[in-house]
Amino acid sequence: MNRAALKEKLASELGAYLINFVYLALFFGVFVGYKRLLLAQYDIGYENYGISLIKALILAKVIMIGDLLRLGRKADTHPLIFRTLHKTVVFTLWVVLFRGVEIVVISFIHGTGLPARCMRLCTAHHTRCWPMDLSCLSRFCRFFPCVS
Repeated sequence: MNRAALKEKLASELGAYLINFVYLALFFGVFVGYKRLLLAQYDIGYENYGISLIKALILAKVIMIGDLLRLGRKADTHPLIFRTLHKTVVFTLWVVLFRGVEIVVISFIHGTGLPARCMRLCTAHHTRCWPMDLSCLSRFCRFFPCVS
């Protein structure tokens, strides 16, 4: 691959990554702002804006890896609504799978063991994880028509 083609490919990938990151950072920032406003009603301070940026950086890369693996490309010949719904479901499952891998890695880092971590996750799953999965689903419903 020549140098000019490599530069063009790098610029294209960085542009796509930047678009993904900005969209996700805005989305997560809105959620963090909403959480801060809700907690402020009870005089509880919340200043975790950095975590939302880190999440957006990681999730943007996960989306790009999924796109590189050609996830959601099966419906590319169908109308936009079917493409959007198909990509939304596939990429939501991809993010949930990534979250599972993240749980395994965190359990090894903290030394808690996988069974204990999974049990803790299952007890908190209905209050923390399902809303995040649903927000992921709604986020992707708005995202994929823009990038298709």
